[in-house]
Amino acid sequence: MLKNTLRNPFRLKKYTLLLTFYSTVMVLFLADYLYEHESDKLWDECIMHKQGNDKFGGEFISKKNGFYFFKIEAWKDHFARWQHEVGKKIKAGLRSPSF
Repeated sequence: MLKNTLRNPFRLKKYTLLLTFYSTVMVLFLADYLYEHESDKLWDECIMHKQGNDKFGGEFISKKNGFYFFKIEAWKDHFARWQHEVGKKIKAGLRSPSF
């Protein structure tokens, strides 16, 4: 939960979120976050972009004074992992029964 208090109601404030995901095996992650103002009924969604090894970041601009609530969603991208591994095998000239 984050509270945004603005003295000037016409000034917008930008927030940046940076996250690190850890896993015991090499996986590719996708992530996004949802946020809502305390007076809103629906969540707004922002896609997080890769910022380096296992790090993701995203930004949003608050448009109202008050409290903001966040949800972080992350999941493993099994297809991208498979695609990455097959690409390495093709470059190495190897054949696999999976392709």
